[in-house]
Amino acid sequence: MVGNVFAGCEETPGEIMQIDGRPFKQYVGSSTHKTNHVEGVAAMVPTKGKFADILTKLIEGVVSGCSYQGALNLTELRDNPEFIRITNAGLIESHPHDVVLR
Repeated sequence: MVGNVFAGCEETPGEIMQIDGRPFKQYVGSSTHKTNHVEGVAAMVPTKGKFADILTKLIEGVVSGCSYQGALNLTELRDNPEFIRITNAGLIESHPHDVVLR
């Protein structure tokens, strides 16, 4: 179920089209076999760069999520997750603050 995530990669088939000056690729998403046309959507998705770069970001996100749970890998996350409750103030403090984001 990661078709949309990878659909805009340079390596996926399809032409790049400009819409309002931004590059897009056609995406035909479906969780069923294409010939059935049972489910899915045909749309344009923003181009996203190289597959390896997107995969790296996904892996970094999983590693970060594991670290928040006190786990070094997915096995530890499954077997011994450490849940920590934070306050609303802690949530606010964990986001960028006192800066101007661009």
